[in-house]
Amino acid sequence: MILHNINNESLEKLDACKDEKIDIFITGNGGTLQILTNMVYIINKNPQKYTVITSGENHSGSLLFLLLVKCPVIVFKTAVGGYHSSYQTREVNSSNRPRDNFEVFMHNNFKKSSYDRKRMHKDLELSKAEIKIVERGDFVYFNSERLKYLITKDFSWILE
Repeated sequence: MILHNINNESLEKLDACKDEKIDIFITGNGGTLQILTNMVYIINKNPQKYTVITSGENHSGSLLFLLLVKCPVIVFKTAVGGYHSSYQTREVNSSNRPRDNFEVFMHNNFKKSSYDRKRMHKDLELSKAEIKIVERGDFVYFNSERLKYLITKDFSWILE
């Protein structure tokens, strides 16, 4: 199974696959946390069934996917990870105000619903220089060795 990004199509492919052993090849720019959560749940419910393999770029949600799955993860030398602070895309009307009450709620709830940035920075062992990069809104990148190390850590708190 090959997954490019974390999206509905990826979730549907994962759910539809009934093979006894499944290799998941992943690279991509990420996706939405809700879909990521569902995919991680499916895999972590039966981790011995899956192996995740990456040899390319894993940004944002694709990086989180690698950090959150409990199955074996194979990271080739060509793999990289890219981390940035979480964000939401919200809809506004022509008066530049939230489109409806749901948009207001989501805006106000964002800080509560997103994971703890400071804890993430600590668990990723970001340097002061890397934290400045992330706080500017840019990506910090990890080579394959650092990615292999980070995968050994427990990031399950993100989903709690």
